[in-house]
Amino acid sequence: MKKLLSTYVFLLAALAAAQAQSALFVDTTVTPQQMVADFFNTGQVTVSNVTFNGSASSAAYFEAANTDLDLLAGIMLSSGRCNSAPGVPGDFASDMVGFGSDSSLTALSGITTFDAALLEFDLVSSTDTLCFIYRFGSEEYPEYVGSSFNDVFAFFVEGPGYNGQTNIALVPNTTIPVAINNVNSDFNSQYYVEYDSTGGGDAVYDGFTTTMPAKFIVQSGASYHVKLAIADSGDGIFDSSVFIAINSLGGDSLLAPVAEMAAPIIDGNTVTFTNTSRYATAWHWDFGDGTTSNERNPGPHTFPQFGPNGDERSTYVVTLITTNYCCADTTQFVVNIGSSGVDELQALPFRFGPNPVADFLLVQPELAGPYVLRALDLNGRVMSQQQANGALRLETAGWPSGVYLLEFQQGGHSAVQRVVKR
Repeated sequence: MKKLLSTYVFLLAALAAAQAQSALFVDTTVTPQQMVADFFNTGQVTVSNVTFNGSASSAAYFEAANTDLDLLAGIMLSSGRCNSAPGVPGDFASDMVGFGSDSSLTALSGITTFDAALLEFDLVSSTDTLCFIYRFGSEEYPEYVGSSFNDVFAFFVEGPGYNGQTNIALVPNTTIPVAINNVNSDFNSQYYVEYDSTGGGDAVYDGFTTTMPAKFIVQSGASYHVKLAIADSGDGIFDSSVFIAINSLGGDSLLAPVAEMAAPIIDGNTVTFTNTSRYATAWHWDFGDGTTSNERNPGPHTFPQFGPNGDERSTYVVTLITTNYCCADTTQFVVNIGSSGVDELQALPFRFGPNPVADFLLVQPELAGPYVLRALDLNGRVMSQQQANGALRLETAGWPSGVYLLEFQQGGHSAVQRVVKR
């Protein structure tokens, strides 16, 4: 018989404290559609028709670079709430999120499924071999190994060369699906980690698989349908999750924390900013008036009406810097505050594209006149420095893959933006 639900309730209080100690970062504000587009549109793969079915709390961006989970970052799918995962073993994740069964997972497990989370998309590859990199963890470990509570996940592929929907999440060099009853301390133990008893410190799950590959063969240029799926089996409690690495399908291991903010709400001298950045774990706001904030979503900010010398002031440059395990990004806006009630938000003083870039970048200033553009890597090394007047073509073919910073200066205008080189 499973642990009593009263035990689960008792442990919830301990979970909040454990999450504060864990270095596992989980963010459910980024949509699965956005993550698939950002992570898996690579130099090898083009994705389209992305859909997600499940509780909104069952899909998330995760960062695990500073944990013992052997992954950097990526997409997390859970049969419970993703935000319940950070913590330490011995704490508990058992969320009944209310989403239903999935017939494909039920057929695979032979047991009724609950709380399914289903991420699907089409892909076309320019290579003949692709691979998902993932790790599976569960609260069903180790007590329910060999039972009907065999929480199930699968990576299904359909397309040329496959006879219908085919699961590629297999024990390496076998046709055995990766599942609690197939990978544990007794079976295929080389792919199993008893996370609780080995001192795991960053997730609540008592057991994990090792980091695993899910390789599959495709025909270059052909279209394939992929379904990444997870669910509880036998009942809707005791969560399981699968962590899918950002560098799956030929993706980059570097991830720029895209710094973005929506148009603010301006009420006199008080401005409310909305942070729409993604993939950051830290945020720094400089409001341009001598004050700063490290909150992700700072409250309404009131700008002073007069500068230090007593002059009336209505223009402020607001800077948002986002950072994560590898990179930083910066965005700036000029906020004009006037007594007329007609306020506006001015965007960056230059535009550029494409981003990510392959061989060259086109830069276009918003205003006429000369400007200086510098490109630097994340170690501060100058890749290019040019002065121009009008549109500029910046050659990037010789740059190594990674994230770079563009510094733009024109008169009193300046800005820093990131660009990703494929």
